[in-house]
Amino acid sequence: MAEQRTGLSYATVSAPEHFVAEAIGTGQTPSFERLIPADRIRRLVVAAWHTAPEERREAIVAAVAEIFPDVGSSRTPRRASELVVAAKRALDADFLQAVNVRSLAERLDVTPATLIRSFHEYVGLPPYAYVLSRRVDLARQLLDSGVRPAEAAQRAAFYDQAHLNRHFVRLVGVPPGSYLRS
Repeated sequence: MAEQRTGLSYATVSAPEHFVAEAIGTGQTPSFERLIPADRIRRLVVAAWHTAPEERREAIVAAVAEIFPDVGSSRTPRRASELVVAAKRALDADFLQAVNVRSLAERLDVTPATLIRSFHEYVGLPPYAYVLSRRVDLARQLLDSGVRPAEAAQRAAFYDQAHLNRHFVRLVGVPPGSYLRS
């Protein structure tokens, strides 16, 4: 029985630059950035080291899908707009629940990469960021109605007030306490 590999697999080969330049006959070594732009690699590295575990999987899938755009296409041919409408409907119905892009993609019969890529293209955000924006909107509404930041964080499905603060500042521009006082 053959061993099945999972995750990333890689090999590293190191050759002196002048050997490579001589072998390809250009007198200079090729740029890796021409093959895969540095910003795409940087997004993958940032995604892999992202601190929030609930965001990590989606960020890595999105970064890998961007590096390899032809890999992970839809299992079932489907218009991207229909896919996004169905995904958005599902996320809107359950935005206070944990986001599982893989199970959502399975329900919609597409790969996670296809779902993330299409959603980002049409909505302007990946699915998890969209859910976070919905949660921040709810927290803002709760704050507007007089709810304290710690309770608003809990009711809007953030882990704690610090989690709400981080995303609230990123999306609204001020911390919830300052927003409440303004």
